[in-house]
Amino acid sequence: MEKSLVKDFSKYVSLNILGMIGVSFYILADTYYIAKALGATGIAALNFAIPVFSIILGIGLMIGIGGAARFGILKSRNKHKEAEAVFAGALKLGTLAGLLFAVLGLFGSKALSSILGADAVTLPLTHAYMATIMVFAPFFILNNTVLAFVRNDNNPRLAMLAMIGGSVSNVILDYIFLFPLKMGMFGAAFATSLAPIISLGILSIHFAKKKSRPAILKHKLTRPAIKDILNLGSSTFIMEVSSAVVLTTFNLLILGLEGNKGVAAYGIVANIAFVAVAIFTGLGQGVQPLISKYYGLKDRKTVRRVNRYALLPAGDVRAPGSTPEQLLEVLRSGRDQGGGGKFIFASFLFGHNLKVGLLALGVGVLAAIPTALLLIYNGMMLGAFVHVHHEAGIYSEFWAWILPHGITEIGAIILCGGVGLMLGDAVIRPRLLSRVDSLRRAGTHAASVCVGIAGMLLFAAVIESYLRQSYLSTSARLVFAAATGIFWIAYLCYGFLCERGAKIDLAKSERHGASP
Repeated sequence: MEKSLVKDFSKYVSLNILGMIGVSFYILADTYYIAKALGATGIAALNFAIPVFSIILGIGLMIGIGGAARFGILKSRNKHKEAEAVFAGALKLGTLAGLLFAVLGLFGSKALSSILGADAVTLPLTHAYMATIMVFAPFFILNNTVLAFVRNDNNPRLAMLAMIGGSVSNVILDYIFLFPLKMGMFGAAFATSLAPIISLGILSIHFAKKKSRPAILKHKLTRPAIKDILNLGSSTFIMEVSSAVVLTTFNLLILGLEGNKGVAAYGIVANIAFVAVAIFTGLGQGVQPLISKYYGLKDRKTVRRVNRYALLPAGDVRAPGSTPEQLLEVLRSGRDQGGGGKFIFASFLFGHNLKVGLLALGVGVLAAIPTALLLIYNGMMLGAFVHVHHEAGIYSEFWAWILPHGITEIGAIILCGGVGLMLGDAVIRPRLLSRVDSLRRAGTHAASVCVGIAGMLLFAAVIESYLRQSYLSTSARLVFAAATGIFWIAYLCYGFLCERGAKIDLAKSERHGASP
């Protein structure tokens, strides 16, 4: 049983990660070709259009993963007619959502491009890309939907081939449309839009081989079915939308600070980051069919085992019920790692923590509510983390493990949350300014704070990688943590006193200027 589970886990996860890496590289190729053909203006225009693209993909993933999760559960219980009804409902729901986007693309994409930050220079290119993508939205959504169902119908290899096939075709067509045919931004968008159609063509092989074809039309799309699909898939949609919100926020802020060239530079960095994220997205989507299957069989033990396998790549097997030996093994791991490995780990930590911090900051523009929820969520996770170790009787060694870097890292995340709340306040209470001007003013302060936050997170990553993974004694670690805490308290007090002194001096100078 164990060997069979490991084999299935390896097959589903590895094939899906390969497919996601293929998708991420076509995004990089798209960015490269647009930069070569249209320059910084083209990259900036692409970045303004990407949030809408992310939302379209998010809806496709929500319908696909949500429907496929229910499909897998029903299929494991031999309820094949009910599973077929879920598949039919997901296709109809995806088609309906795609058609709504297509209509919006035909009549409202230009106004939407302006709202997302496109100016007189980038608006024609942004409009061309966004309108094309939105018109082809039904194919993007249906592709993500069918991919999930084929994966859950015991065919992860074909799903991987469809993902890679669509990606490779996009890279080739991108080059042809942008350079030999000189179709401009429309050519780049058209090449991207043909990719899901090619992918769906490959996926159709799965249904052609079946003895009985699913009867799509005879199943009605009911309200409970829609609610069930959206409920199960909502987490994937929230992840995609959060990325779109962060991207839009920084587009607007950077546009005000550095113009279109700054947006273009940020767009390149954001697309490169997608490659790293794709690995973990592939992992999550790869384990979903197995979790649905064993959940449907009411085999909770195997579900927990699959979850634990999924956490292994992140190096974290800690969970309620873990033994003290398991927890101590993790706390003491990495001490024999070479300098090169620690440097790579520090780079990963810095990138990951910066992304979390910027997310907490960026979503503040949504009336600060997502920022507050994100801070509460991270606080709850930290509390659960502490509880797991205290429950196992691990106290001083745990705090000596987390505090040296945690004081700086958590402080930086709290600062990000504070800046996010400031951005939310600028939106809710613009005072005498327009909301855009109020947000722009707050964004200027946010940008300067971000530089300091990045420095704090870089320092924390170095400490976490080198000091935490060393043979330094518990007492020495706690002394270092205390010194770090004293330093940051002194630094903040010094800043507060300097600001207070500057305000007093300003008030005095104003009084002297007002006196006759």
